[in-house]
Amino acid sequence: MIRYKYQIKGTVQGVGFRPFIYKLATRYNLCGFVFNDSSGVTVEIEGKVLDIELFDEALIEEVPVLAHIDNFEKHPIDIQNSTIFEIIQTTNNTQKTTLVPSDTKICDDCLDDINTQDKYKNYFATNCTNCGPRYSIIKTVPYDRVHTSMDQFVMCESCQKEYEDPTNRRYHAQPISCNNCGPKLELSLDGESIDCDDWFPSKICTRC
Repeated sequence: MIRYKYQIKGTVQGVGFRPFIYKLATRYNLCGFVFNDSSGVTVEIEGKVLDIELFDEALIEEVPVLAHIDNFEKHPIDIQNSTIFEIIQTTNNTQKTTLVPSDTKICDDCLDDINTQDKYKNYFATNCTNCGPRYSIIKTVPYDRVHTSMDQFVMCESCQKEYEDPTNRRYHAQPISCNNCGPKLELSLDGESIDCDDWFPSKICTRC
């Protein structure tokens, strides 16, 4: 058994990187934790040497589509006999150097949700860890919901469940929201609000 600490820099916040690390760690039976910090992502993993080697290979080969690793440092540390792997609270420091990802167009999976799931039916802000707003909503780094303009919107029970489910693609997706709990989009004409249930994403309101 051995334990390593990784300090990873690049486009690694707001792109599903922590859930990605969580899934790799659980896949290879590794324990420890991952968190965002002001310069990127910090990971500590503990397990068998071979499993950590497999983790390292997957870390490079399966990096999330929106993520990019510019640099990472890895060094051995003392064994702590951890029994689980978890995403833990972000830490802050005065030097903020991590990259802020740009907003990304909606992915095909979310477009499908808009057409098939009631909670996302025609919902303009549907997103997941593979798409959606990033740069336009962030206030500061590390990139967590409390540091974005989404902090004023409390997740409904359904969104909270998706947000906390490691198998869900919205796991720790900070802008997650739906028709029940997220921001609303309003269309008005001459100061009059127009109810346009079917004008998003591919239709235009017949009154416009």
